[in-house]
Amino acid sequence: MENATTSQGVTNEGFAKNTQAFKYEYGRLNSAEQKEVQRAFCKRYGVSPEAFRARCGGFTRVSDTELAWFEKRVATYFQN
Repeated sequence: MENATTSQGVTNEGFAKNTQAFKYEYGRLNSAEQKEVQRAFCKRYGVSPEAFRARCGGFTRVSDTELAWFEKRVATYFQN
């Protein structure tokens, strides 16, 4: 029973870190870029704008795959 609790805690911690990273990356963009990235994310993952906002707000978890894609996409705005 303890292992399940410990494992769950680690999982939730990972999801919280993903949400923080997702929000940080989103905040790096100006409003026009945010709209573009939001549209691309919604299209890529088949989610609504409301679901996207739920991820930003921490109400819905951000998967590792979604975060990796999002970080890569945001990075394209900051290439030299």
